[in-house]
Amino acid sequence: MRANMLFRLLALTVCLLSAGDISQIEAAPVNYSYIGSNYTQVQGPVQPGLTLSDHMTIFLTLDSALWGMQVSILAPSFTLISGPFSAGDSGIVKTDIAGNIVAWSLTGSLPGLDMLSQGAMDGSGRDLVFGDKPGACGPPGQLSGACSAEVDYGSGPHPPGTGWIVAVPEPPLPILLLIGLAGVVLLALQVKRSEDVECFRRDVTSFKRSSHPYFKDL
Repeated sequence: MRANMLFRLLALTVCLLSAGDISQIEAAPVNYSYIGSNYTQVQGPVQPGLTLSDHMTIFLTLDSALWGMQVSILAPSFTLISGPFSAGDSGIVKTDIAGNIVAWSLTGSLPGLDMLSQGAMDGSGRDLVFGDKPGACGPPGQLSGACSAEVDYGSGPHPPGTGWIVAVPEPPLPILLLIGLAGVVLLALQVKRSEDVECFRRDVTSFKRSSHPYFKDL
């Protein structure tokens, strides 16, 4: 009776976990961050965001229901940053079923200045900032020519400390409670099974003693 009730409670917990609440995990927004290598090629006036000490940083949010697909995204779901420059327009992102970004092409633009980050599935790609209008590449009010900062990546893994980082969302509280309940039920079933086995062993021992001739004579 008690075991049947525990089994029913476990079945109910499993049903709840497999029902609509699971979709909350599947459809959760996931935050990503990207750190590029320092630029290896620069041109134009030296200023923050366009030096050999600068690099591209990206912040991106993607719905986990889109994992395993290639999707188009628009700002403000992502932002490209290089020093004081920050922009985000449109792009394409491809993830595997675990949510890892495996390929992307993201662009952003400011007056006279464009930003680009690309990555292929083999690891190759580039981060690029370039300007081609007077005033875009120098301090405010100062005319200047073209400017750019770029780093290119060959195939293979990116250097340590660079690339994409994903922050996997925590399951909603109801899901955590249901998982905890399932654990408690399973533990109770295990304890009940252990008790039944012990009772069976005692019964067998008692039967053996009562049926053995030696014990009958006592």
